Amino acid sequence: MARPVGVHSAARTRGQEGELSNSWAMPGATPVREDDAVPWGPTTSAAGFMIVELMVFLGAAVLLLSGALLSAHAHSQQRRVHSERTLALTACRNTFERLRSLDVATIAALAGTGFDVPGMDGQPNGLTPTEGDADGLPGTIRVETYRTAASGTVYLVTTAVRWVGATRGGRFDMQCLIGSRR
Repeated sequence: MARPVGVHSAARTRGQEGELSNSWAMPGATPVREDDAVPWGPTTSAAGFMIVELMVFLGAAVLLLSGALLSAHAHSQQRRVHSERTLALTACRNTFERLRSLDVATIAALAGTGFDVPGMDGQPNGLTPTEGDADGLPGTIRVETYRTAASGTVYLVTTAVRWVGATRGGRFDMQCLIGSRR
């Protein structure tokens, strides 16, 4: 026999020694049994999710999934920006290495000359030049006279790369002093 879990109309009465107790024997009161407590199904944890629990779970899942997708997109975008800046840095460094191998007297003539930025695997046009670029190359060499002495001239050489891509306002400059060697 199932034990009673409540009464439809409960009343409190005085017992034998004056304590208050629930009375199950009230006239008109019907004891409620455990299996009658919920008329639409069992009350065990195996009964399934309520709609509120399901909606909370789905809301949390949507938040987690959208956060993961946004994080993946931001990481991908940052990788592209880093890749473009690395290409520009490598092209400027390689241009300086070529300039250092030249005679110092010929460096001033290279002012305003453009250079290409190779891609990751060395293919041409690794970066797209900005619109309106005169020579269609993203890199430019600027040469200024830094100091002139009896021993020779020292040039301030700037290699600059301007491009359009994942980096907003893609711009990278590198400067170096180049002079005659003794």
